[in-house]
Amino acid sequence: MILGMIEIVQERIWVMYVKYRIIEVKEDYLEEALDVVKKTFDEFEAPEYSKEGIENFYKFIDIDNIKKMLNNNLRLLMIESYDRVVGVIGYRDNSHICLLFVDKKHHHQGIAKALYEKVRKEVQAYTDKITVNSSPYALGFYKKIGFIETNELQEVDGIKFIPMEISIK
Repeated sequence: MILGMIEIVQERIWVMYVKYRIIEVKEDYLEEALDVVKKTFDEFEAPEYSKEGIENFYKFIDIDNIKKMLNNNLRLLMIESYDRVVGVIGYRDNSHICLLFVDKKHHHQGIAKALYEKVRKEVQAYTDKITVNSSPYALGFYKKIGFIETNELQEVDGIKFIPMEISIK
């Protein structure tokens, strides 16, 4: 299957002749995966957040919190290139994307879309729609792949988001 400049062949992805692989985040990669999330958040999201919002986001991605959520209803996937994590997606309840971050060096290469398509494939047997609380920064990406806004910009505990959904049936 070809997605823009990405070709997926047996869960291995080739983007502009560079090999990528989407796999579940296991404990040995968890710290690196969360580091990608934090660095990307700090650069692209945090400048628009209040101190409260930044602190609450850091609490959410705290490794101990994520480990607890992984034992409940969170599934975390990563895309790696040559043993380096370059993107992370998290979803819960087989229907809600709660994290999607791609390392700055890999933006606009189809990485986020490939991660989304992997989630879509995994959850389509369980739900007819996927939801996300998009950050203002990611709004254009989600619209581009077909998500629609279900409400206006909101702020809860300092976290800014736009509720969105996409039908997958």
